[in-house]
Amino acid sequence: MALCGTFEDLSFAEVLQLLNLGRKTGMLTVRNGQQEAIVHLRDGEVVDAVADMIEGPDVIFRLLGWRQGEFEFARTAKAVKRSIRMGTEALILEGMKRIDEWQQIEKEFDNLHVVLRARADVIAEKFEDLDDDAKALLRLVDARRDVGTVIRESGLEPARALLVLTEMIGSGLLEKWQGLRVSDHEVEATAVAAAQAKPAHPGGIRKGDYFGHQREKAKPQTG
Repeated sequence: MALCGTFEDLSFAEVLQLLNLGRKTGMLTVRNGQQEAIVHLRDGEVVDAVADMIEGPDVIFRLLGWRQGEFEFARTAKAVKRSIRMGTEALILEGMKRIDEWQQIEKEFDNLHVVLRARADVIAEKFEDLDDDAKALLRLVDARRDVGTVIRESGLEPARALLVLTEMIGSGLLEKWQGLRVSDHEVEATAVAAAQAKPAHPGGIRKGDYFGHQREKAKPQTG
């Protein structure tokens, strides 16, 4: 089965559904400019996905957020180590749930158009200390994408992604780039509001506590 096209023809979710219904085995290559992802399917089920040094379900969640791109599917019998255990339908449902959450955040907050760039000198010192979420977001910061686009394409839960970006701004890893429409204060307010709407993750910083926590850390120590 030869299948190729663009996301103007079919969305990524529709492509996966088509391959799943046809119980196809092969490799799906997805490109968006310089970005490329490889998705392996066996009998219509996604078994592996790799992009930008990321492997597993998060790649699928990221691709579900792409609005532009092209795809090509080719049959192959190549053996692939399975890194994804969720069924294809479950992957799509989880990815679409995250997109719905993100669309809700977009409706509630209209100040997500800040464009960021990475500060290479600071990143060189702190990169190894970053968690996987921060590294995934960092790969998407290119002085062209705005905050909204970075979060949507990351595949992370929106509130979590927004909070991590804000932490990286606060630690100096990221900075605003030219042509921005909102201030640092507005970006911080958006992150706090998103965290209040939905906790980033169990056991994480309590909603609304992050910036107060940062201010406490910045105070001079006495005694």
